[in-house]
Amino acid sequence: QPQAALPGVTDTEAILEESMSDVQVIRFDKAGRLSQIITMDSWEHYKDQNVTSMTKPALKLHAADGKVSEISADKGEGFQANLKSPLEKLHLIENVVIQQIGLSPNDW
Repeated sequence: QPQAALPGVTDTEAILEESMSDVQVIRFDKAGRLSQIITMDSWEHYKDQNVTSMTKPALKLHAADGKVSEISADKGEGFQANLKSPLEKLHLIENVVIQQIGLSPNDW
């Protein structure tokens, strides 16, 4: 006998395929120098979707010349063909801040 569907769940609802919380990614360049620190409160990907959702994404870029830039937002969406492919586009949403650390606002 077929099992009854859960109340409120339909076949067309998205299925959470992967999720992470308190994410931190540290990347280094080919010479071994720190190049990026990526953090976010949460990351979610739903099955058969090409969009991932992010909460409080932040990126700190360390340039070879020593300059440091920070980009952050309250929310973000990443677009990629599938989870194994490179990120094609990042859409930042709400309270987006882009700044270069160590410079006065007049030097931006």
